[in-house]
Amino acid sequence: MTLKEFFIKEKIYEFSILPFSEVTVIDERRAGRMFDGKDPQVVVPFLIPYYVKTEEASNISVYAHSKDYHFYFSKLAERLSETFGDIAACCDISPINEVECAVRGGLGSIGKNGLLINKRYGTFAFVAEVFLNVPMGHPVLEGIEQKNKGHFCSMCGACEKACPMNAINDKTKCISFINQKKRLDDGEEEIIKNSGSVWGCDICQTACPMNKSVEETEIEFFREDRTPYLTEELIDEMIKDGTFSRRAYAWRGEGVVRRNIRLCKKN
Repeated sequence: MTLKEFFIKEKIYEFSILPFSEVTVIDERRAGRMFDGKDPQVVVPFLIPYYVKTEEASNISVYAHSKDYHFYFSKLAERLSETFGDIAACCDISPINEVECAVRGGLGSIGKNGLLINKRYGTFAFVAEVFLNVPMGHPVLEGIEQKNKGHFCSMCGACEKACPMNAINDKTKCISFINQKKRLDDGEEEIIKNSGSVWGCDICQTACPMNKSVEETEIEFFREDRTPYLTEELIDEMIKDGTFSRRAYAWRGEGVVRRNIRLCKKN
């Protein structure tokens, strides 16, 4: 099986390839541990789409509607190793600049809001990559080509106009940044209350024209066990049945989520 065939089987359709020498290593220590002191020859960046259209009311970011994507990637990495042997793969916690790698591979461009914009999935995709110590023309890489770079952000300013916090140029003002804090500064309770969002924020993504007709993910993991609206009663149920720990917001603890739910209730 080639890596391309593996991706298609997994319903992953956006991938590229470039020499490892073209990426930026941002964590030398992690890179040393992962690659055992020897840099790989190639990196294959790919996108994991997660968007599923819903008519239900939502008070959390779209990426958190399903179970935590780290659980999905962990199993995907296992399947990669079972198919190709010991192979290095990352998503989120990577020794390289993942978004830059995706852009250089032609998988998208950086939007005005700082997010990767892909022509097929808009901003609703996680960036991941596979590292291989084989030459670019190796049979396992057959069919994978570096895509032509394209700029998919028109710099229309829709995201900037939509953001109530003017956070496009100052990420510390972002509602998503604020509602994930354990300790709030003066005025931040009011910001959460007025936002109506108990985890994350999708205002700039919703406003982006590139997200108006994005394709939905075909990956079953992101289509199952979806919870778009959180209440304290639902949190109680998830803690009781042990599923809370498998949600993206669990890493901050139930206290932060409960606080935000109570603040939003006051609006």
